[in-house]
Amino acid sequence: MKRPRRDNGPPPWGMLPIELVQDVCSFLPSPDLAAASLTCRSWRVAACALVTHLTLPLNHPLLVAGPARGWAECVARMAAEQAAQRQGLAADAAAGGSGCDGGGSGAARYDTSSANPAALAAAPAATAAPSTSTSFARPPQLPPPPPPQPTTQQHQQFPQRPMVPLPRLRTDFPFVRHITLIHNAMLHRLQAHSALSTLRALWPGVGSLSVHDSVTWDLPLDYSALGALTHITSLELLFQGQGGMDEAGQPLYRASMPHLCKLGRLRELCMKWIIGYDVDSFLDFNEVYDLLAALVRHGQLRSLQFGGENINAEGARHLASITTLETLNLVCDARPASPLHLLDLLCMPRLSRLELLHVCPDHAWNAAAGPEEEEVDPLTELKKRTAALAASPLRCLALSLSPGCQALVSRALPLLPHLHSLSVRVTSSEEEEALCAAFKAMQTGPQPVSPQEAAAA
Repeated sequence: MKRPRRDNGPPPWGMLPIELVQDVCSFLPSPDLAAASLTCRSWRVAACALVTHLTLPLNHPLLVAGPARGWAECVARMAAEQAAQRQGLAADAAAGGSGCDGGGSGAARYDTSSANPAALAAAPAATAAPSTSTSFARPPQLPPPPPPQPTTQQHQQFPQRPMVPLPRLRTDFPFVRHITLIHNAMLHRLQAHSALSTLRALWPGVGSLSVHDSVTWDLPLDYSALGALTHITSLELLFQGQGGMDEAGQPLYRASMPHLCKLGRLRELCMKWIIGYDVDSFLDFNEVYDLLAALVRHGQLRSLQFGGENINAEGARHLASITTLETLNLVCDARPASPLHLLDLLCMPRLSRLELLHVCPDHAWNAAAGPEEEEVDPLTELKKRTAALAASPLRCLALSLSPGCQALVSRALPLLPHLHSLSVRVTSSEEEEALCAAFKAMQTGPQPVSPQEAAAA
């Protein structure tokens, strides 16, 4: 016979040790972790401690309000006080209350911190109360100390409330490493600046940031506050709309570029448009090339995704100079789309993935090379860089070819030893035939050098 339960209430989930709950929650996916956090309060604490990616609206009232004076100090002080309280509770639990409550002294212990002035005022009354024990003498009465008078500046810098909502975003999620901000409402540029500045005060250790714009079409946000986040290593900026923004948005976009140049620890950078591309409205600003030059100087970038930008000869030289790149994704209008620029990218020493999408590769801008590049034969330059192509780690290649690149690509593909994924967009039957010939050459391997070619070399 099954023994009946003595209690009919819910199981005491909160009695489980917090270490056990965290260990179990570490195996749960995000949806199950969110459901587990609603089971009881202690489980919510364990689940929040495991959160590493936090998504917030950019117009969150606590973010738009901006970091008040002393917020960073307030958060640090609160974290230190919580750590001290935990250590004190652990020490009391270890002592087990032996001899601490009885005969040490008749004076009651009270809080002497400035954050609780009421405890200071109540302390003399506690010490003056008669003792219930007859074996100890009454402690002498002390005059009540004057209550502290905090100044206005101290009141502004260190709020008297034990927990305010803004620092709780930090204390409730201490292990956040990536933050995504959703721009879901029209904001003044100062409000956006305040929201981005708040991140620096609350999460100084967050190294990855994403900002998704889902409201404005061709008026980007003001990203001048990003210049202070010099510690971040990953930045993703997604814009809604086409690359050709109106005249009102161009100054904001150009003014943000110098601040992005200050991010010297970036390892991943993504700046692209979410919807649509127009070949006649690609952005052609000197500030874009200044950003590429800054990335070359810093020498930390591993992944770059650019969309909606014009890459001219100067920009192509900057890209080829970022020798630390491992992934490069460009949705651009390359003017001019020179075969030599493509050869520079194929010879990069660490590049393993290259995606180069010209929106309109057969446009008149891309049909002819510049006058300074007509003097160099691409096939002659290809022979000089055969050793660099043979050492290339490139594994994935996606291209939309310009008309002048077909001969170079058909000769260069067989020289890439690690290439295993290829996606090419062609615009003519001649390019298709040349690529088919290149595929056959890759299958058969390199052809032996004839004596005539060896003698000529």
